[in-house]
Order: sequence, then C-alpha cells, then structure tokens
Amino acid sequence: MRILMLCQRVIFCPNKISNKKTTGYSYMVCDIIKSVVSLGENVDVYAITSEKKIYKYANAKVLQNNFLLIVKNLKLKYITLGLKRIIDYMPGFRMALTLMYYYVACGLVESYLKEENYDVVHIHGFGYAGRAYVDCCESCNQKYLLTFHALASFSERNIKSRGRVKNEEVFLETAYKQKVMLTTVSTKMKMDICARYNDGKDMDNIAVVLNGVQKNTIGQYNRSIDIRKKHGISNNKKLLLSVGNLSYRKNQEAIIRAISILSSNLKNEICVLFLGVDHTKGKLEELARKLNVSNYVRFCGNINRNSLCNYYFQSDLNLTVSISEAFGLPIIEGFFCGLPSLIFSDLEAVEDLFSEDAMIKIADRSDIGLANGII
Repeated sequence: MRILMLCQRVIFCPNKISNKKTTGYSYMVCDIIKSVVSLGENVDVYAITSEKKIYKYANAKVLQNNFLLIVKNLKLKYITLGLKRIIDYMPGFRMALTLMYYYVACGLVESYLKEENYDVVHIHGFGYAGRAYVDCCESCNQKYLLTFHALASFSERNIKSRGRVKNEEVFLETAYKQKVMLTTVSTKMKMDICARYNDGKDMDNIAVVLNGVQKNTIGQYNRSIDIRKKHGISNNKKLLLSVGNLSYRKNQEAIIRAISILSSNLKNEICVLFLGVDHTKGKLEELARKLNVSNYVRFCGNINRNSLCNYYFQSDLNLTVSISEAFGLPIIEGFFCGLPSLIFSDLEAVEDLFSEDAMIKIADRSDIGLANGII
C-alpha cells in the first residue's frame, strides 16, 4: 500500500538535542512512521518543519518542502482558501501568517499527491496545518485518514483561541455527517466526540489507536551515567521526574507549589527533575525561588531522547500533572523503564493506561491534592 503521512513536525534524529518547538507529538509521529514501515508498507512523509537534507528514514521517503519548491507549485486556489480560513477563524496576526503559509505550501502537497498516486493519506493532528491538509486532500479527491493527537475544543481548562476551537468544531461536525475516517489516541477522546455529535452513541468511523513506545527509542540504560552526580543530588533523596517542555499546559508550576506546602522533613527527602525546553521564560525558576524550594528542584533543560532512559531508570516517580494531556508519552516511556506515574485522574488516557501497580491517580486537582499524592 502506498501511504503518504502528512504532519506538522517530525523528529528523525532523536540523538540530537531538539529545538524549542519539539514536542512529544514530533517523536510519536516518528515512531508511527517506523512502525508502519516495519509492516512492509510503502511510506512517504511530508512535514512542514523537519530536519533538513534528510531524504530517507527507516525506508520511508522524506518529501522535500524547500522555499523554491513551494514557490514553483503555488496555486491561487489555496491562497484564496487560506484567506477564507483567516476570515472564518480570525486568528491573531502571527498565527494568520502561519496559517497562510500552510495553504501556500498546499500547492506542493498537491503536486506530490498527483505524482505518486497514494492509496491513502494519513494526516497527523488537526490544528490549522491539519485543516490545510484536509482541504488539499478534498480538493484532489484523495482518500485520507486523520488522527487526533489532541482535542482543542473539549477542555474548559485549556487556554485556546476561539479560532482554533471553531476550526475543530466545524471539522468534527462535517466528519460526523460525512463519515470521515478518524482515529483518536485515547478512548475518552472518542467518547467525548460521540457524546457531542452522536448523543453518546458509538461512531463507527472513529477508531481508538493508543500510542506506544518502541524498544531503544528512548535510548539504552547506561549504568555508568549517574543522574544524581550529574545534577548534584544526594543518594538519600527520592527522585521525582517531570518530562515535557515547561509551559502553562504542562502545569509544572503546580508541582512547585505542591512542594512548597510540604513539611521541611518531606522536602528534604525529595528532589524534582524538570526535563524540557523552558517556554515560561524563567518564570518557573523564579517561582521556585519565591517559594523557597530551589534546593528541592533541578531544571535540567532539554535532554535528547536517547538519554531519557537513564532518567527514567534512576527516578522513583513520574509526575504527569498537565492541564490537558490527550495521551501522555512520558507515562508509557516511564512504564517501559519500570517507573510508576502520579497523575490527575481527569486526564484523557488515564483509564486506557491505568494499572494499580504502575499508576497513582489523584482525584483532587489542587496543590494540596498533588502534595498528598507525592507523600
């Protein structure tokens, strides 16, 4: 089968330190590509942003998308459609420019669709990039499957623009009426869609396909690397791990606040390692200083994926406290290394992944609730 995978970002070189735009989505798409190729399928990949000068990955062909190719394949219909979407969704100025870029690049995507004659296109994610990919496929009468890696329009706790919400709502309504084939990465995501658009009844055009982790994708455990020594942590402390870019959605500030209300004796027994790019511009470190917990946390920065295994194996507990988390790649990465997770029970994939031996659920989404879970 000839398959084209369309995605926003993908990471082909996990052994390199990734940039500030790298997320679990980028790694997950990479793992999916590798898995599908291993089944003997013929896969091409087109990403709006990816490493340059990579033409092959795990026997999948990486289609190029440089500036000259995009300009060469410009099509007025996509520029017009991009302007229409901007009027429809009214994003901010910078996002409007990004949205228009997605549509300008659709001419190049269309050229690949016509040249290669794919059996199916697999679109990963539905933001503004996903909207452009869908419009391109429909313009070419190309069969496609779309995977929702997250939902923007269902969580009241999300900070989101009305444009993103409307974009998703309009598509889901259309997908329900036209039976567009969809997959979600958790059962709760599918149930939420069915509840809103089909009165809670099952929708047979939606399948649940859970994410996974492959052997060696997070590196191999190297016993010679001592995480405690590297970050100046004594051997008598329990290591708590928080993996993910530092941001509002990942909610690491809740961990810092929870630590601050622990007793002095309990604080001295733990140290939290924060792994990821800091999108808060130092606000979390500032909060740690303000609440006098700097001695009990370490901001480790961005860690390449091939080194994650050492952190998982040497830690005692994995903290997942996001405001929203469609799946939570660090949860299964931790499981793979024998590390249990502490997690808020309202996150989407909890019931898909829950095991009494591997997960502690917190029903009380508060600083005190989190502090009690840590204890």
